Amino acid sequence: MMLKLIPSQIAALMFCVLAALPASGSGKASDESARPLVIASMDYVKPSDKGAVIEKTAESLRKHFPGRSVEVALVPASEFGNELTAGKLDFFITSAGQSYRLQQNHGVRVFGTLVQPGYPDPNHGDGAAILVRKSDGITDISELRGRTLLANTSIAFTGFYVPMGEVAKVDPNWETFFSSVKFVGGGSHLAEALTDVAKGKAGVAFARLCFFESWAKDHPDLASKLAVVGEKTEPGEPCRRSTPLYPSWFITGTNRLTPGEARSAELAILNMPPDSHGNYWGIATDFLPVDHLYRTLRIGKYRYLRETTVQMLLREYWPLFIIAVFAAIGLILHAWRSDVLVRRRTEQLKALMDEQQKLQKKALDATKHLDALQKMGALGQVSGMLAHEMRQPLSTMSFYLDGLRMLLKRGVIGPAEKLSEPLSQIERQAKKASDIVDHARSYARSSRLEGRRVWIRLGDALKEAAENYRVSRKKPLRLDASHADVDVWVRMDPLELECVVFNLLKNAGEAAEGSDSPSVTLDAVPGNGKIRVEVLDNGPALDDEAFARLSSPLNSTKEGGLGLGISIVRELLSSYGSHLLYERIPQGGLRASFELECVKENPGEGEKE
Repeated sequence: MMLKLIPSQIAALMFCVLAALPASGSGKASDESARPLVIASMDYVKPSDKGAVIEKTAESLRKHFPGRSVEVALVPASEFGNELTAGKLDFFITSAGQSYRLQQNHGVRVFGTLVQPGYPDPNHGDGAAILVRKSDGITDISELRGRTLLANTSIAFTGFYVPMGEVAKVDPNWETFFSSVKFVGGGSHLAEALTDVAKGKAGVAFARLCFFESWAKDHPDLASKLAVVGEKTEPGEPCRRSTPLYPSWFITGTNRLTPGEARSAELAILNMPPDSHGNYWGIATDFLPVDHLYRTLRIGKYRYLRETTVQMLLREYWPLFIIAVFAAIGLILHAWRSDVLVRRRTEQLKALMDEQQKLQKKALDATKHLDALQKMGALGQVSGMLAHEMRQPLSTMSFYLDGLRMLLKRGVIGPAEKLSEPLSQIERQAKKASDIVDHARSYARSSRLEGRRVWIRLGDALKEAAENYRVSRKKPLRLDASHADVDVWVRMDPLELECVVFNLLKNAGEAAEGSDSPSVTLDAVPGNGKIRVEVLDNGPALDDEAFARLSSPLNSTKEGGLGLGISIVRELLSSYGSHLLYERIPQGGLRASFELECVKENPGEGEKE
């Protein structure tokens, strides 16, 4: 017969079976729950209002972990690492700096940051004072160089590292900044250190935040002899300081806690009421000041900065290396570009020099040709003048010789046989001189270089003459030939036309040199079948006498001038049926002009005349 069990009976049966099974895994759990919770506290400098928070924390943990004991142990700061490695601690209370270092090496987690009545911000609750004798008159940290320093321990965060961070801002070699450093320990020893400074037995003392005020209550006379160097105390702060504020004490949990225990501990710590001094646990959110301090001092994880290796330099100064690399690349590119530009500019300069030499040679050739033309013209002028002037006296001599011969025939004078021969010689010489004069006159008419009269574009000829004049000048002058490029054709010898224009430009330029801003204008004005070429200057105005001399042959307004150039111009223009005109410009200067017959289209090159 089968038994019929109801669900409640089945549940009761299962419970009995499970209860009868051996509790193989429960032993460990029960052992873990029975293990005491160990809180390690650093051996802090006394007296301190912070000490009460340690026992208050243990009391709060006992309430949240009923049935478990909570033990508190004072551990030297130098032993925290060993205790954590051995797995002996559940919590530890220490300075922000030491907790930060242990976090890097042991993976612990901060549960809370101490909040004090005078410093309600957990991020800014601890610092240090740098104390000197007031009579020394020291106000700046840089003045402490070479003095004797007294501090509690070499690994104290607020008692040594925090004030040394301010020294490192003055001198990166902070470890050799003081002539000597003596570590006296905490408590009464640090109090004695302040007494030594006040009495002049030592130069400087470091003290954690508010230690000076606690000591001053018992030693007001000595405290009045001390001064805080580089003071940064703000209004409303209860304690004087020389440093920025850092987070105060941390309570940190280790990996010995289970997640459940860590959660309960976090609640116990953050819900803990203030201790008898008003201290409680809060949450800090800014640990960067601690990190920056360790970096400045090159300690902890930044100790590698003390080693000068390529890897360290790259890791520390990689932005500068990148800048240097780009700068080097930039310099290389700049050098390459400069080399290219120099070569290019050198080639351009060489081309310009070659072009300049060509222009100079062209100008020299043109000048030589014009000089030769002027000399031939001058020779023609002199020959013509000589022939013109000598013909009259020679004619007179011939007339008188004829008269004497007639008188000899009539017997009025005599004897004929004595005068006949001399008269014959005079007659022969006079005829010879007359023949020479006739020959000179003939030469004067044809002494100019035989030119080839061809159809030339006047604008091109004027442009070439202006350019030759421009390059032949030694002094700078503004030459405007922009309106001279006329599209008409004249029948002339190109060199004779250039000689005329060159001489007029030359005279105009010399006249314009008398003004502040010398300028010459070459212009061409079309007319009815003719073209008028004008050369204008802005030289000084000419008086009537000087202007009249311009029309006289072989006369010049220039000092020492012979007037041959203008005479040649007149003769050349005359051979083309033109003549030279001068006009005074009302505002100063002179206009020289001449007209030539022209056509609008090129009829083709003509034959020589």
